[in-house]
This record gives sequence, C-alpha cells and structure tokens, in this order.
Amino acid sequence: MKEFEGVLEYTHPADEKLFIYDAGGLPCSDPKRFHRMVATLLFLCKRGRPDNALPVHYLCTRVKNPTMEDEQKLKRIMG
Repeated sequence: MKEFEGVLEYTHPADEKLFIYDAGGLPCSDPKRFHRMVATLLFLCKRGRPDNALPVHYLCTRVKNPTMEDEQKLKRIMG
C-alpha cells in the first residue's frame, strides 16, 4: 500500500471497465512494479481475499505489456 499514493477506498475491487482493453494506451510507468504488485495480490487472493480473484486474474494477463489504464485498475483493487 505504501507504493501507491492517493489510493481511494472502494466498495468493490473492480468496476464495469475491468475487461475493456485499449490497445493504443500509454505504457505503464513502472512495469516491474506493476508485475510485483499483481504477483503480491495473486498471493493474497489465494490466501485470504477470494473476492479479488477475478480482477487480479485479469491483471495477470496484462503483466507483459501493462498500460496506464491497467495501472489504474490495479490502484482500484488496492483500494
């Protein structure tokens, strides 16, 4: 949580835009950090937060070429 600034609190880990993918989006600012955070969330959803499983598994498909939009989705899950 300390790695993300300005994380808001949400009632649900994902919104209706979770599966919308923009191929022409800007690349993520730090892909290694994105990958590390998704892996951490994957561990947590398997151990104690199964409600986050669907959005986390979707982000697992995006770790190779994450966009800024994917980073926003990650921040939403963190919230």
